[in-house]
Amino acid sequence: MCGGELILSTIALALSILALLNSRKIPDLGGTSLAKKNEKVRKRYILMHVLSEEPKKLERKCLEECLVKLLKESYGNVGVALCEPKLVYFDVKTKSIVVRCNYDAKDLLIASTIKYTECCGTLVKFIPLRAFGTLRSARDHIPKFA
Repeated sequence: MCGGELILSTIALALSILALLNSRKIPDLGGTSLAKKNEKVRKRYILMHVLSEEPKKLERKCLEECLVKLLKESYGNVGVALCEPKLVYFDVKTKSIVVRCNYDAKDLLIASTIKYTECCGTLVKFIPLRAFGTLRSARDHIPKFA
């Protein structure tokens, strides 16, 4: 009888587990992804004025390399990776530039432009004027500040 009771109790346990599993409601996800959506990276456009001893020597690519060099000196490769600076606008006449960077690291870029640096064969100083949300608004404000 001991063997029969063991078999009956095992069957009863299995039936109770099946009943419990069938009674639970499983939500239908309907093809929705459980992965977190990639959020759009917020950018800021920083309007800067460029002071230099010889303004005619300034070039777009050289200025961008200079900004990266300043960031690297101040915060290392981590600062450059966080900020991702890109020179998107350069006006030779007003000596103004607009630099795109990540929203969270805009202060790193502004702080790294404190010192003078050798760039394009001349001494250069970047003066940050204001941060904007769009390139269009930054370009609209260039004549007002320059």
